[in-house]
Amino acid sequence: MAVDYLILKNCKVKEQLTPDQLVSTIKDRNRAYQVRDMLANSGKSQAEIDNFEFTFQKMTPNGVENSKHKISDLIAQTAILDQLSPICTDCPVANGKPFGCLGAVGYPISAKCENWLAQIAEESYKKGEVYSMMLTYILDQKVSGKESDDARKQGDTFFELKRPIEIVLSKSFFSKKAVNTSQLIDMILGVRVMQFTHMNHLLMLFGGVFLDDTQPTDRPSKFNEDQKKFMYLGLELPQDADKSIYDFYLLFHQIFLTMVNDVDIAFDR
Repeated sequence: MAVDYLILKNCKVKEQLTPDQLVSTIKDRNRAYQVRDMLANSGKSQAEIDNFEFTFQKMTPNGVENSKHKISDLIAQTAILDQLSPICTDCPVANGKPFGCLGAVGYPISAKCENWLAQIAEESYKKGEVYSMMLTYILDQKVSGKESDDARKQGDTFFELKRPIEIVLSKSFFSKKAVNTSQLIDMILGVRVMQFTHMNHLLMLFGGVFLDDTQPTDRPSKFNEDQKKFMYLGLELPQDADKSIYDFYLLFHQIFLTMVNDVDIAFDR
């Protein structure tokens, strides 16, 4: 299970496939490849792999539906991806990948990842108002974090931690100002369509946007014509990052590409 996200940039791929069709077609192709690779690693012949049938569950408006597919049929049914993938080569939001405008943050979100998000948010708050606009928004708008809190009640399906991590921003004898990781994650993944101001607040909290004369080689960037410098997100990936941290790290860089190319990004949680 995962939260899917899609950068809403018009392109020739999306002229051929609607956003929903694009997401479902890529998911079907990935499922086929995952099962194919698993069978190949177990020593199955190509003929056995092609004729192998597997069942997967899909969420529909009518609830969970089971469907059975033969690997060769599913790869053939998604062949349009092979025709469309070259279009992505020069796309400014694809990050050098076929259909790079589409990504996902997988569940369950690890305790390690929540600690990482909390640590960055706390450090950004200490840097000052420019970096803490999202935290101010959460407090002013009384963002509850309810979606994430409700998900925590589903065992360890969505979160390793049963309770969010509290980030204390200030404290005195009589009051305490704090946010928690449920509120943060709702502001990251719980927004159906994220637009410029929200993206800007979020990116300043998680890394900040920087300018440099030299183009970075380890992350996405965009040349700013006015400043004659390269813009990039200052978020670093920890050496001991787990999959959850890596998923969020990639998402933040995709949000950066979305913002600097003046488009929106949609989430399906």
